[in-house]
Amino acid sequence: MKLLRIILSAVLSGLTLAYALSGCAGTGETLTTADVTSEQPKDTATEAVTEPEETAPSSVRPVIEDGKSVITVIRSTKADDVALKNVGYFLGRVKAVCGVRPSVLDDYARTADDIPADAPEILFGPTNRRPDDVYPEHGFVIRTEGQRIIIASGRSEYLRAAADYFLDVLLNDPETAEVSDGRIVLKKDIDYVSEDSSYLHSVLSYDGTLEAVAEKLFTVQKPTDANKNIQGGWIDKEGKYYYQVFLQKDSDSNEAANDVRIVKYDIPEKKVVQVSGTL
Repeated sequence: MKLLRIILSAVLSGLTLAYALSGCAGTGETLTTADVTSEQPKDTATEAVTEPEETAPSSVRPVIEDGKSVITVIRSTKADDVALKNVGYFLGRVKAVCGVRPSVLDDYARTADDIPADAPEILFGPTNRRPDDVYPEHGFVIRTEGQRIIIASGRSEYLRAAADYFLDVLLNDPETAEVSDGRIVLKKDIDYVSEDSSYLHSVLSYDGTLEAVAEKLFTVQKPTDANKNIQGGWIDKEGKYYYQVFLQKDSDSNEAANDVRIVKYDIPEKKVVQVSGTL
């Protein structure tokens, strides 16, 4: 009997302990292993440490700062006369914009190891810094890579057009650049490729070794005082007559009722011989 009382006492004690534990949950629900471990203090010594994210390199590139050139214009040692003239044109225009002429060096290097990896440079035209780059034959590119600014074309004749676009368009965009006396700073990355244009146009416009001479040949009188807008003209294949178009704009009809007339001019006789009706 004594043994039976001991066993019953042990069972009752176990039931009492189980009931007490179930009441500790506060909700009447049975505690799970997850509930228990979630209340335990964390071992901070074993927690994973999150590495800080790497900050992307700034796209801000100073060209001229505090009245000094902080970037060097690099030209090819193999540059032809046209390219060299356009380098000089670019340097002169930069000085006209901010009052400072950038530094300029040839791309000479004894070995490839002597070429700086990411120097603050303007690569004006093809150079040994980017020997594998292919540039458009009838246009130009302007882009940034690291600390470098690339202004290049497959033909030297287009470098002046590239210089004009950089100075007249990109530097005049307040979202792209900040320009003041003694200061030029690019504020963001650039990746511009021009549209193809005529090679003949590039030669006539940018070569620098050609010149155009104009000579007054004759004056064609306008048919009426109202037809005062001069349009296109042409000469016949014999070279005897010159035809000139004159326009009177009609703003009220959004130019739908414009008065267009053609004047026929006798070149040897230097006089008007015929005027068309309204076209």
